[in-house]
Amino acid sequence: MPFVKIPKTVEAEVRMTLFGEQVENTFYFTSDVDVTIPDFNLLGETFATWIGTVWAYGFSEDLEWRVVSLRDLSAADSLIADFPITVDVASVGGASSPGNVSVAVARKSIYAGRSKRGRIYLAGIPESFVTGNVVDATFISDHVDMLNGLDEYLADATVPFLSSIVSRIDVGGITPTGTSTLVFRWEAVDSNVDSQRRRLAGRGT
Repeated sequence: MPFVKIPKTVEAEVRMTLFGEQVENTFYFTSDVDVTIPDFNLLGETFATWIGTVWAYGFSEDLEWRVVSLRDLSAADSLIADFPITVDVASVGGASSPGNVSVAVARKSIYAGRSKRGRIYLAGIPESFVTGNVVDATFISDHVDMLNGLDEYLADATVPFLSSIVSRIDVGGITPTGTSTLVFRWEAVDSNVDSQRRRLAGRGT
């Protein structure tokens, strides 16, 4: 796909490894002002700290947290940088569920339409948290609460960004300029296992 600019918006890929396979979740953050180098770096450092000290809690120790990879989407030749993740919260001992086992968490705006919503996946869920095809409800609700507290965490660190939903596609196809819509809330639709496409051995992300 050709590059599609999205003003005042930064993409943050959370990169992990599970059973030798690459796992990624993509977040987006939008500011009221143009992205600057200091704000970009502050976002990367703060978000990586949140991952390591809040979000990583309770996942299997088989899940290796690696890096947050940031890209300013304002222009094709704009800022990029990697911010290592240092985990400083408890994992859950024992094996992870298979690499293609996950739970979907939806990000929703106040608007209707496919371009106004999105999702990430929780992978690396401990086997002890899965019964049949159902994931422990407390594990899910805890992590949904963490996501819903992310913007406040950023604000406390004076990071001038809010979580957003990005769309690069319009009815007629790819647009020259994409859209960014603020996340109103994160929520899990249910506790059922959601087998991710392309999370199979040998295929990566």
